[in-house]
Amino acid sequence: MLLPTTGSVFVSVRDEDKPQIVPMARSLRQLGFTLVATRSTADFLTRHGLETTRVAKVGEGKPDVVDLMKQRSLSLVINTPSGKRSRADGYAIRRTALELNIPCITNLHSAGAAVHAIAVLQGSSMGVKSLQAHYETLPYKIDLGLKA
Repeated sequence: MLLPTTGSVFVSVRDEDKPQIVPMARSLRQLGFTLVATRSTADFLTRHGLETTRVAKVGEGKPDVVDLMKQRSLSLVINTPSGKRSRADGYAIRRTALELNIPCITNLHSAGAAVHAIAVLQGSSMGVKSLQAHYETLPYKIDLGLKA
């Protein structure tokens, strides 16, 4: 499963995670992603100056997050569920993401690492190069005293 470098990100986090998601969501917006969130998370992000599109929770209207995934409208899911209903919704979200090969992140540490990785992916041209070619791009050279 590959991390996306463009598209829309679904964000729905438990209340205690909301303050920590703001910088990640801001970074995702700066990287060109569109934010989609359930009511509570969308309202929180909007209050913090982040443009966010609202989507219904699973079973609370159409389209909901599962519908958006099935329509291939989401490229990444960040969901930290809590509570009995959230667990059931989280199962449907994770199951659909797995079936459709959409990266689904369920904790903030992994979300932060993913946002950082996406930024790196957007800024790099990945390809195959020899070790010598990589060595030539280093800002400094180390002489280990080894002879070729």
